[in-house]
Amino acid sequence: MRGLLIAVFFSFISAAATAQGPSCDNIHVVDTRIPIFPPIARAAHLQTSITFTVRISKDGKSTISYKSGPNQGVYATLVNNAKDFLEGREHQSDHHEACDYETTVEFRTIPAQAESPNNFQQLTIVNEHYARLDVLDYKPTVNY
Repeated sequence: MRGLLIAVFFSFISAAATAQGPSCDNIHVVDTRIPIFPPIARAAHLQTSITFTVRISKDGKSTISYKSGPNQGVYATLVNNAKDFLEGREHQSDHHEACDYETTVEFRTIPAQAESPNNFQQLTIVNEHYARLDVLDYKPTVNY
């Protein structure tokens, strides 16, 4: 009986921990920074999606928490750069309660083009829940 009570208690705690707060539907997000694709990650041809939970307080300040995606080794630089990008967001609203939302930043490399410069970068922001950063693979250079 005691084991059953403990199991019920821990399942209640885990359910409460995953529940999100009120919806952030009435908040307008303005991105003020561009994410950086670190050269070391680009040279290693790393591609990944990283998910964060954004907690917006009543005064509009946000707290960014890593949720999922690779975060070890060179991937840690992608996590840090994605977090810096999200910390630069401005959340605008006339009035709101504190709320949570999840957002994903995807880093992708696309094949290099012979006529394109190596510094090509394209940021696509679908909405506050998803942003994608595309860069060209480095073109090999040959010295004669």
